Amino acid sequence: MAALLETADIEFDRLKKVLNQYEEDVVELIKIAPQNVAIDQASISSFNLKNEILVEARETLAKLKKCTFSATPRMFSGIIERFPMFDIYTIKDLEDSLEENKSLFFEFVKEFTKNHTYNNYILSIILFYFQHYLAAKTEDRAKVEEYFNFEGSPIGNEEDAAGHFIKIYQSVKERIEKTKN
Repeated sequence: MAALLETADIEFDRLKKVLNQYEEDVVELIKIAPQNVAIDQASISSFNLKNEILVEARETLAKLKKCTFSATPRMFSGIIERFPMFDIYTIKDLEDSLEENKSLFFEFVKEFTKNHTYNNYILSIILFYFQHYLAAKTEDRAKVEEYFNFEGSPIGNEEDAAGHFIKIYQSVKERIEKTKN
């Protein structure tokens, strides 16, 4: 029994070293080949801290709400699992989607958080809000409700939360289209 426990302990140490090495390597992998980096705990954590759009979104929200962000790494439960709903599987997919949706997404976040009174957010909240935006962008109540109830991790407890999200998206989209004309 002692030999088995020692073998298990050695294997756990080896796995820990492999994981630590991957967490170090993923930063460089994201830079050189983001299309080859799957969204997982290590990659999304690194991406969340370094992506310019996400950093700018946090800075914008911090100024707007006079809030701070807590360094709570690994707070991506539910976020990672929901990305495939939006055909986002790799860091490159996420990068491209953020770039494509940046201005409308920023306005969505401003509108979505206008009544929030929080003075501290977790670092991953911007990614969570991006998923809210992507769900609302479908303008499909059933899709938004599917997003809310994904794998039994419900989001939103207000009545007609799906309609509320869609309404926010539509008003922001309309406002941006008016300013373009």
